[in-house]
Amino acid sequence: MIKDHAPDKWELFDTLPLPTFYKANVALLGDFAHATLRHQGSGAGQVVEDALILAEVLADVNTKTAADIPLAFKAYDVIRRPRS
Repeated sequence: MIKDHAPDKWELFDTLPLPTFYKANVALLGDFAHATLRHQGSGAGQVVEDALILAEVLADVNTKTAADIPLAFKAYDVIRRPRS
């Protein structure tokens, strides 16, 4: 059975960190924000961490209206981007 299957090829790329994880009312989380190797599963862990931080900054008492979302995203970016 093993001889019937060719091994998978995993390409590795060197990706520069993004200058920011958000723009207007859109934020990137997990694999989209952090350059990770897809076969290590680290992007799944990063998205859980990102979602926790984003939920915390969005739940902050200073985030009361949609107009406050970019400020929350900026706080998320300041906290999470150094982890890339």
